[in-house]
Amino acid sequence: MGTHERGPITSFLLGSVSNAVLKKASCPVLLVPNGYEKTEEIKTILVAVDGSETSHRAAQISLHLARKTNARCILVHIVTPPVLYSPVLADMVRKDREELVRIGEELLLEYENLFMHEQFPYRKKVAIGNPTQIINEVAEDEKADVIVLGYKGLNWMAEQIMGSVTYKLIHQSKIPLLIVK
Repeated sequence: MGTHERGPITSFLLGSVSNAVLKKASCPVLLVPNGYEKTEEIKTILVAVDGSETSHRAAQISLHLARKTNARCILVHIVTPPVLYSPVLADMVRKDREELVRIGEELLLEYENLFMHEQFPYRKKVAIGNPTQIINEVAEDEKADVIVLGYKGLNWMAEQIMGSVTYKLIHQSKIPLLIVK
């Protein structure tokens, strides 16, 4: 289904059919951004993972889709650094970037095992920072045709307070999203 590229406040005030469908759907939902014109075959699938159960289902569906379309898969995990307000603490985190990358690579191992077990080639990427921003950047850099990710289905208030990468991507992504519950 298509999206209107409304922001979160406008979507809340006017309503969002895509958000409503996503909340109630029992199957994956493909959201295509307004104005998206590419109609070629799927060649690159960006699989954004976070270790959740829905993320595992998203990886499995990505693998199935990649086999059907002969696409390549890129597994990506974004490690969010702790929020710091002290210059001294910020300096400590800069030194521990290697540790954050190691944590991200460790999380990716279970997804890699899935792809290796199925004998399907993949690439992986671990990055540190804002997940929504980096997923969009990686998707653009890699010329991804679709981003596949899991969705926990938090209510609107929880998504606003805690932040939902999926919710933010629905409003910011310029390429289609395949969202798996």
